[in-house]
Amino acid sequence: MNGILKAFTLPVALIIATILLWGPFKLESFFNNPILIYWVGIIVLFAFILQLLQNSLQWKLDSEIRFKPKHYELKLNLSIFTLLGVFISAVRCSSANFMLISNAMWPSIVGFILLFDAIIFIAWSNWQFAKQFTRNNNIEAKHELITMGVYQFIRHPRDLGLIIFTVSCALTFNSVISLLFCVLYIIVTIYRIKDEDEFLNNEFGETWIEYKNNTPALFPFIY
Repeated sequence: MNGILKAFTLPVALIIATILLWGPFKLESFFNNPILIYWVGIIVLFAFILQLLQNSLQWKLDSEIRFKPKHYELKLNLSIFTLLGVFISAVRCSSANFMLISNAMWPSIVGFILLFDAIIFIAWSNWQFAKQFTRNNNIEAKHELITMGVYQFIRHPRDLGLIIFTVSCALTFNSVISLLFCVLYIIVTIYRIKDEDEFLNNEFGETWIEYKNNTPALFPFIY
């Protein structure tokens, strides 16, 4: 029961935050846009499912290396700040019709389509990554470098999923300012990825170096 209650916490918080950000006098415009309603509804449902799975699996990384990168807290806080900036600016700009990408519907439609790509990357990578963890402390973790599934195409699919999610949010809510926050989020993510790469290099050595040399970090043929 506690796990289910915890799983409800994040989705409920998202609903309340969206209502508060939109403002009590702007909800009519929100409910008149079915794409926005579907987008928020899917995000809330997906957040609930992820939270419920995490509570039930009780994932725990089995690693003897204690690695804390330089300025870890700063990078983490910047990541959270830019992610919140994407969402808050998207909602507020949309409610006030301020600095919209276009007066047409195409940004919202493209953003809604991208949402499913983001969910696929996040869910698929989480499922693959779960093999590195113990479940309920009863199953021994397979402590090995993951190079199969989505990981054979990019090294950090969850981060790519979150990047696609931010772009989806900015486009769905049709906000130029939110797109600028997306760029900042991508920059912070790249710096955080470098820290994770250093940890994996220490953890897996030559196996990681070979994998890194043959697999892009985020974007195939680009980075």
